[in-house]
Amino acid sequence: MGTGELAVNKEVVRRLYEDLFTRGRLELTDELMSEDYVNHDPPPGRGHTREDVRATVASFHDGLADLHRPGPRPYARTTAKP
Repeated sequence: MGTGELAVNKEVVRRLYEDLFTRGRLELTDELMSEDYVNHDPPPGRGHTREDVRATVASFHDGLADLHRPGPRPYARTTAKP
């Protein structure tokens, strides 16, 4: 693998974590994951495809919408559904 290819791969991984998983930009799933993507370690009750990843990320972000900060220490209550 050349340095150019390595840089491209690093950028894809960075975007997966920062843009898809952290920011919840679900529209990037098809761009960042191949059509035949296989998740070899999905959460319990989830499937192995990129569509399953999209649904899992969406459910995590739906659960994180209930963020509270009544005092100096913020906390989050989350609910994950299979």
